[in-house]
Amino acid sequence: MVESNLPILFLKEVVLLPFNEIRIELSGLKEKEIVNIADSSRNGYLVCINLEDSKEENPNIRSLPKIGILSKIKSKIELPNGIIRLVLIGIDRVEILNYIEEDNINAFIIPTKEYDYSLEEANALKRMIIRSLNEYIEISPYISNNVLGRINGINNIGRLADIIAYELPIDYIDKLKYITTPSSISRLRLILEDLNKEINTVKLETEIES
Repeated sequence: MVESNLPILFLKEVVLLPFNEIRIELSGLKEKEIVNIADSSRNGYLVCINLEDSKEENPNIRSLPKIGILSKIKSKIELPNGIIRLVLIGIDRVEILNYIEEDNINAFIIPTKEYDYSLEEANALKRMIIRSLNEYIEISPYISNNVLGRINGINNIGRLADIIAYELPIDYIDKLKYITTPSSISRLRLILEDLNKEINTVKLETEIES
């Protein structure tokens, strides 16, 4: 991907990661205009940016994050009540070189930097994560075992990390760190940490209920 200028869609309370998709409904005039621009003149591509404050209506571009998710419109349905029902596919993380504020906010983007990692550490983390994931699925009602089918046979650690991170039932703010961490090995470490926290929390809940 070369440097591109794409429209920005702000997401609130929902996180899109690469190799995943989300379903959202949009009612605001600005949001619908952004989607229509992406659909008509950008081959369906746009950049999703997450805001920490879900109530923020007019964010200052100087405070916006420098990493977003390149996304593509998979489907768009315009409902009779004026709402647009949208399915977005996460393609990849991108670095925002510059925001441009005109009628809407656009961004010049480039691919994020590639990070080297130790194959031995990656394999060890994958095994530890799979063990923890199986344990968590067994004891917790908060996550489906469908995630195991989704990651079956995947060797790319970046894709593996993004699929598992998307499925983790953690808070919105906690999940934002998976967007802003371009290093695949670092995301695996974060997943193992979050999984172990969730396992300990579920075990404590069970003790309290008993």
